[in-house]
Amino acid sequence: WDDLFQALTRPDELKAYLTQNAQPCEEGGRQCMLRTQVELLVGTLQVDVALLKVTEVAESFDTATFCLGQLVSHEPQLISELPFAHMVVEGLSCALSKGWHVHHGVAKFAANALTILCICEPAAPAIRQFAIEEMIQGLAVWLCTTDEPLELDEVCGCNCGCAALSATCWLERLLGKTDLLLEEKLRSHPKLLPLCADLLNVVSRRDGNPFALTRLLCVPNLFSGLVDSRPSLASDALCFLAFGLMQFDNPMFTEDAVQAVLALLRKGAAPSVLEHKASLPLLEALSTASCYLPSAMSA
Repeated sequence: WDDLFQALTRPDELKAYLTQNAQPCEEGGRQCMLRTQVELLVGTLQVDVALLKVTEVAESFDTATFCLGQLVSHEPQLISELPFAHMVVEGLSCALSKGWHVHHGVAKFAANALTILCICEPAAPAIRQFAIEEMIQGLAVWLCTTDEPLELDEVCGCNCGCAALSATCWLERLLGKTDLLLEEKLRSHPKLLPLCADLLNVVSRRDGNPFALTRLLCVPNLFSGLVDSRPSLASDALCFLAFGLMQFDNPMFTEDAVQAVLALLRKGAAPSVLEHKASLPLLEALSTASCYLPSAMSA
């Protein structure tokens, strides 16, 4: 364990440690040291939530999250190719779902590690898919929480004071630059529709990160799919885009919002957009943005 902790605090040595300890032991055909360590770490994270009130249990949970998080954050591709990679993701998923019961930093550290794996295109596809499923599932739960935000220190670039607001930060990162695998897993996820509704609520009513919503709506076929399956939700999303374009003095938001509108228009939704109650302010905002943003002119 001392060698593992040392490697985790020295990322330049981590790859060598993983390569050396991921091989099965020759004596007696025993499983490799790293697998044994991961099994113990994941077992620690599978503890009942009620036991996290015990200080010693919470500290062990924190340590296990750190270990798995460091492994994935620094070597996502290598970890994804291990035969027990699925177990690593299971452990981080436990930390994602229970971490707020220990400390906001524990939950955010797990979210950061899973995000890195989700967007690591060279990683093993099956493991990436599983990580994406668990990440979306976990963040969907975060978005449903109603805790009031607190003043908290920044962890992994997120200083959000409650789970719902933090979820919007991680969704923005997850969707910052999507590929086909990520887009497909997102569109097919069973929690997609409630996630969209809860995300819109957190962004519009609780001051969540608006880029989480715009980047979600930019995913090909997602916005148009909402129009077909949940027209009222799509309508509210379009109203928010129009409001943001008119009120937010942020070129980055404008670019994202324009791309979301374009994603909708490419699917032949121009008539429904023009008939929408927000069409006039939307067109006014696009006209203003077209003075400095070429994509707005094409919209």
